[in-house]
Amino acid sequence: MKLTLALHSLTLTASLALPAALMASGPGTTNDFGGRRVLYIGIDGVRPDALQAANTPNMDALAAEGVITYNAFSGGVLGTSSQQSTYSGPGWSSLLTGVWTDKHKVTNNSFTGHDFQNYPHFFRRIKEKVPTAHVSSIIHWSPIDTVIVEGSKDGGVEFADFRSNQSTDTGVANVAAAQLGSSDPDVMFLHFDEVDYAGHGYGYSTSVPEYLSAIEGVDGYIGTVLTALQNRPQYAQEDWLVIVSTDHGGTGTGHGGQTSGERTIFMLVSGGATENGVVSTESPGQPAAPATAMKHLGITLDPSWGWEEDAFGLPAPRFDAEVAGDYALLHWDLPEGGLSGLTGFELLRDGVSIATLGLEVRSYTDSPVVPASGGVQYSYSLRFSGSSEPDQSEQLTLGTGDNVSDLEMYLTFDEVTEDASGKGHHATAVGAPSYVDGVSGKAAVLDSGRYFTVPQTGGLLFGSTMDFTVSFWMKSSGQWSGDPSFVSNKDWDSGANQGWIVAGQANGPAWQWNLKGDAASRRDFDNGGLVQDGKWHHILVSHDRDGSASFYQDGELIGSVNIANDGSVDTGFPLVIGRDGELDYGFNQELYIDEVKIWRRALSEIDVKAEVAGRSEYFVWQEDQFSEAQLVDPQVSGNDADPDLDGMNNALEFALGRNPLVVDAATVLQLEQVDGEWIVSWPQRSGGTGIIGVDYQVSGIAYQLEASASLGGWQSGASVIHPHGGPRYLQPGWHKASAKLLTPSSEDSYFYQLKVDK
Repeated sequence: MKLTLALHSLTLTASLALPAALMASGPGTTNDFGGRRVLYIGIDGVRPDALQAANTPNMDALAAEGVITYNAFSGGVLGTSSQQSTYSGPGWSSLLTGVWTDKHKVTNNSFTGHDFQNYPHFFRRIKEKVPTAHVSSIIHWSPIDTVIVEGSKDGGVEFADFRSNQSTDTGVANVAAAQLGSSDPDVMFLHFDEVDYAGHGYGYSTSVPEYLSAIEGVDGYIGTVLTALQNRPQYAQEDWLVIVSTDHGGTGTGHGGQTSGERTIFMLVSGGATENGVVSTESPGQPAAPATAMKHLGITLDPSWGWEEDAFGLPAPRFDAEVAGDYALLHWDLPEGGLSGLTGFELLRDGVSIATLGLEVRSYTDSPVVPASGGVQYSYSLRFSGSSEPDQSEQLTLGTGDNVSDLEMYLTFDEVTEDASGKGHHATAVGAPSYVDGVSGKAAVLDSGRYFTVPQTGGLLFGSTMDFTVSFWMKSSGQWSGDPSFVSNKDWDSGANQGWIVAGQANGPAWQWNLKGDAASRRDFDNGGLVQDGKWHHILVSHDRDGSASFYQDGELIGSVNIANDGSVDTGFPLVIGRDGELDYGFNQELYIDEVKIWRRALSEIDVKAEVAGRSEYFVWQEDQFSEAQLVDPQVSGNDADPDLDGMNNALEFALGRNPLVVDAATVLQLEQVDGEWIVSWPQRSGGTGIIGVDYQVSGIAYQLEASASLGGWQSGASVIHPHGGPRYLQPGWHKASAKLLTPSSEDSYFYQLKVDK
């Protein structure tokens, strides 16, 4: 239970004796925000899966006229200073201040050491910008009022126009309805608490009738409030945005930890400029809620506030950055209707302006300094000149990754169990080994009777300081039971046992990681992505022993956890693929695993890209283009196959973004003469490395221009072309490459072709 909550607290209702002009703004469109208003509803302790399971007609109606995500998160960013417990104190602090625990300093429900003076309730920020705005707070859990609101006062000066602390959810709904009927709030915040009571009392689960009933009950209270809202005399002229979210989920009868059941929450935004009926896959954090309210009101976020996130659910510009060799392809779109006051754009690299562009421009190619080896990271920002829209930023890593150095173990499972790294860490198959087609050659089958062991000796012992990286490819189409081990060196009976493991989440469909050193408590990452979908996925965990463990799925960073000074992770068990160190926690159904690798260093993000390149994106493309029967037929889906008989094999169709089952006779190379020189151009995938036209590679595809005087022999490389400017953005994931042809003047004709290798 919450540490400071009295279940039968005294009802306290208070309003301030202020002049009438400050008591209420005008109705309809006569308020300070042109009729825009916000109703922000907080419900304590709602799991998103339970919200979907419950009968909630009022919230369903809001979602039908707005945007909802069931993938928002509480608990801060794992492995960073913002990570916070999933108690109510930190949760409501973030939902109301726009920052995480590293700023508001709330770590539990005691609120000890809070810093609401520097990071106050967002109501105070509204009143700082618009002193005549009318803001109301009506809550059930008293610390929201007595600590967060009260503690946010600047010099003791009241900023809330109406505050009410109720002892029941019914009281919250009734007071809110009365206020909407008799006053003109610009922003109203409500807090309902009885769902959390049910979770603590009976369990946070879709299988607990009392918990679902509590959610349905608060939906009824929301209906009471919405009826009062819609009965306002000038409701049709007002522009209301309704935000609904929660402080945490739960597991069992509690919360506070970092499991996905506790961290994952929902966020709903309805009305205003939202689209209708959108179920979003975005994952906003709790600080996005007050930013969303501010955006609807038209209040620009002040950078000095230090808020963590931008708005969710409202139309916003989109800014993306992609790699193409040594170039950064920057492109952006505006929401329908544009941005008020916009006069142009400014692009910045690492905070320094690199271009000022007109209103009609939507893309830009940057050519920064890139090292000959290794990678360099740049931060790009797009500034919307003349508009209140906040800057948008993207980070980009350019250069060439290294996935070879310090490779300690490499099990190819190409119907062999030998270590291909040359370090001698050979595996022993337990049970009759079985192999299937894998991502490269063959893959091993793991099931209830098959797994592999490797002695944990020599370079597979990492002590307390050695960095290391573990990666593998896996494919699973059935639901496993329990939380089986993919790769481990520990006794998985408890995560508090020394060692490390990458395992399946309990009954799937995602994966998890655990590590326990001999000098610290256990570390866990429970937010691995979906892998139980019958597709190949690449899993990689990079352990920086004086920093963080970083988690990648299919080449994308999905989280991190601090592991500094955790101590030794070595054990007396073998390293096991398909079981834990004690040879338990196997799979009850078949799972395929391939390309198991371990490095004695922490791979960087660009190294990870190099490791995944050539497999993940191509597999996704194949699975999108071919049926299950076609995928197992190399005459149809193989790299060199040409199922549509148009003269282009599947590798070339992938390289050019074409359908391998439909004849496409469109010309690939385009030739034009510019200022007396011949320029050739063609489409190619973004995200690659190398010199365009010479040795550019992406997703295992190499693009190379070749030339011939007689069609009898072909030349390639720098002897054929010179680079010609930078690539030009075409669409997400694609750009137009170009090169200047070096044509001998003595020849009457010359032939050029684009060679694509997979």
